[in-house]
Amino acid sequence: MKKSIIVLLILSVTSFMFADKRISPKKIPQNALDFISEHFPSSRIRHVDIDDDLYEVKLDSGVKIEFNIDGTWEEITGRRGLPTTMLPEAAVEYLLKTYPNVNVVKIEQNYNNFYEVELKNDLEIYFTLSGEIINEKFDM
Repeated sequence: MKKSIIVLLILSVTSFMFADKRISPKKIPQNALDFISEHFPSSRIRHVDIDDDLYEVKLDSGVKIEFNIDGTWEEITGRRGLPTTMLPEAAVEYLLKTYPNVNVVKIEQNYNNFYEVELKNDLEIYFTLSGEIINEKFDM
């Protein structure tokens, strides 16, 4: 019985130590706040968690944005669809022309080398930083 209590106590303390820490939105870098204002003008920040080198911002619209410690966005997710204003114009034009009625649900900036865009129908499209298509595939 004592061993069980000790194990539970250790697990509780360990999980607390590695849990995200909630912080004030005012504590995230200004460029992250500017990004939110520019691309999500009608949304408000619900809360911000920091975990290691990553800020996780949740908006009242249900959108989640991950920023690195410098305030550069890395990943944006939203089940109801996302704006594409942060993508290059060529990528936006391709999405509007080829998939006009399919919502974008995830946009990821991969190591500043390419964009990964996931559509609601589970199609993943990869674009160069200039908006040229690299690949398309269904996420299975």
